[in-house]
Amino acid sequence: MAELQVDRMSTAEKLRVMEEIWDSLRREGNGALSMPSWHADVLADRGGAADASKMEFADWATVRDRLRKKYE
Repeated sequence: MAELQVDRMSTAEKLRVMEEIWDSLRREGNGALSMPSWHADVLADRGGAADASKMEFADWATVRDRLRKKYE
């Protein structure tokens, strides 16, 4: 396997690599990784907090575009 030399990458390059890794993990299917119980607890707490407030959310494509513009 080729070494990535992450320390030499720009922030934009690092974000692109991270996105490719997440996409690869997602394609492997839901059974490839299991969520620890503490993570489910955190998600439930945050979901309740989000439901109780007037938080604004953005979809991943919007966030990804903002990050690319910020770091390119």
